[in-house]
Amino acid sequence: MFGKDHTLRGLGPESHARMSKAKTPREKKQLSLKRDHRATPPANGKPNPKNVAAAKRRSHQQERHAVDQVLHTIGPVPDEDELIDVEIAAKVTGQQQHSRAFKKTPDVPLKKVVEAKSERRNGTTKK
Repeated sequence: MFGKDHTLRGLGPESHARMSKAKTPREKKQLSLKRDHRATPPANGKPNPKNVAAAKRRSHQQERHAVDQVLHTIGPVPDEDELIDVEIAAKVTGQQQHSRAFKKTPDVPLKKVVEAKSERRNGTTKK
């Protein structure tokens, strides 16, 4: 069909076809379990990035709200000491809220997810 030039389909000696180092199905499965990851708890595909963005927005809003509540404790005619105390309290509150802010968690290797699922099924726990 191609004549003597088999390189059109990458069949010739100069083709750079990538071959897996794992040869047996068992080796391939172990590599797959090692490389693949799963979100825990399971994410819902496309909406997940939207949920992450919404969680970040909500977290930042809570932080701003907490600082705003502290700042609203200032009376109508504050003296300098009261201003300094409220400013320090606002900074501390902001830092506390920021430390509790939303943080993304990395996906778990598929091998661990499968092991945990089989443990739940069997009712056993690893020590």
